[in-house]
Amino acid sequence: MRMKVLDVEPVKSAGGDCFDDVIVTLDGWYRRGYQLMYANALKFEWAPPSPGATFGSRMQTGVADTMTLLGQFHGFDTRVIRNLSPQEGLDLIREQLNKGNPICLNFDTFYCPWDLHFGKFHHFMHVMIAVGIDPATEELLIVDPFFSKKDLRISMELYEGGLLGIMTVEPSPGWTFDRERLLNRLRFLLQEHLDQSPGHFHRFADEIGDIDFELEAEEGSSRFIASPLFIMLNVLSTARINYASMLEYVADTFDVPSIASCSEEVRRLSNAWSTVRGMLAKLNFMPPERRDAKMMASLGVKIRNAVETEIGVLLRVLACLDGESQFSNAQVAASSLNEQSTRFVTSVDISSLCNIRGIDNGRGTADVDDDGHCYGRDDVPEDRLLQIEKMSFLFPASKDDTECDNFACYGQSIAIPKDRYNGLMVLASSQYGGSEDMFTIEYEDGTSEQVKLGFADWWSPFPIAGEKIALSATLIRNTVGPTDNTVYLFANEASLTRTESPAVRLIMPTMPNLHVFAVSLWKEA
Repeated sequence: MRMKVLDVEPVKSAGGDCFDDVIVTLDGWYRRGYQLMYANALKFEWAPPSPGATFGSRMQTGVADTMTLLGQFHGFDTRVIRNLSPQEGLDLIREQLNKGNPICLNFDTFYCPWDLHFGKFHHFMHVMIAVGIDPATEELLIVDPFFSKKDLRISMELYEGGLLGIMTVEPSPGWTFDRERLLNRLRFLLQEHLDQSPGHFHRFADEIGDIDFELEAEEGSSRFIASPLFIMLNVLSTARINYASMLEYVADTFDVPSIASCSEEVRRLSNAWSTVRGMLAKLNFMPPERRDAKMMASLGVKIRNAVETEIGVLLRVLACLDGESQFSNAQVAASSLNEQSTRFVTSVDISSLCNIRGIDNGRGTADVDDDGHCYGRDDVPEDRLLQIEKMSFLFPASKDDTECDNFACYGQSIAIPKDRYNGLMVLASSQYGGSEDMFTIEYEDGTSEQVKLGFADWWSPFPIAGEKIALSATLIRNTVGPTDNTVYLFANEASLTRTESPAVRLIMPTMPNLHVFAVSLWKEA
């Protein structure tokens, strides 16, 4: 018997979540749009404490409404079925495939042969797509957009072990679009978020210092990065990326061009939640005695700052929906440096702060992530001068392969050569997602200035805050050697405004998931 397979191409979403990847992939099949399903994605509720409740279980977001909104705004009938038997699941898969509909599986990645969790860890939140059944072997044919893979196979044994639920997505007949109803609904949901969510966020920030990391990891997984708390923080981050994409869709589809001008600001709101997520993950892996009050207080400050920034950005979005102009003449992007100017770069000696070896030294002692991984050294400059466009660094920070070459940020301070500078440059990478935070320059006259810099995750080639890829390297696994993965270092820079006063000191952010490999300052002539 000939096997019928739906020719579905995997597509990655902007947010990077497996569920979002599946929805974008289905849009490539049906072509009805999907972006308006994120209209309530920003909503946040922080439930009161109750016996046995973890932080992760107390977090609720508007992402739970996405399937309802997909139906209302894009004309789909959706069903989510949990606790069904493998045979009931197979019957439903066959029914949908016979209709020409791809069908979504919620699967435990312990049973996915192409996943790093396979046979090692249970992760209960993965979504992929079934596109066929082999009549000879009864294997399921799978497309997994998260991994950008198709033509995958799942045996019946693995299917029976891994199936957690099924989601069907079918086009509704006779569906029509109503522009005014849509825009009114968007206004209502955004105003509701601004009225209600900030108070919940602030209560969340007030309690973050009381988190019990051991309890969080025990809920559903022994690994924190698969815990409900980590997953919910990931939802907060990706929701803002998806909301930005939705604004661009509304601008194009309904001719509201002013909204598109807000989308990049909304997208950057995700960086704050990625930073909180990464910092919590790093703290989780630390010995409890190293989780001091300063770091926990810093988390609360980051959450409050994220909320206040979000309120300002979303008020501008609301003004656009109400038909007002959201930008004044005073809101002008900072001008770039004169292309004819010459930069004089001063490298800062950070070797006294370095306590981690990140570049492979052939001795098995390099370990960036406390899990035995490091950067390969194939493209490390022999003369220790790393140049990226107009940025340059002394890299690695140490001359000797036995010495450390980077540090994680814990608010350290370091003296810098006293001079009048125009800008700061940092070479760094983040763990457990991208991170964005403030670096503080102190001046001779006792004043200070903060500049914000962001850096992507070291496994990701996609910048989050205008940073540039400074180094691509093979991922080295201690005891194993080179792997098939590529990891990255990023360079970012920010201009300083206090150019008339000599700078004397640099204060790092409190963000232990951010690894700094080099620092430079520049002045122009």
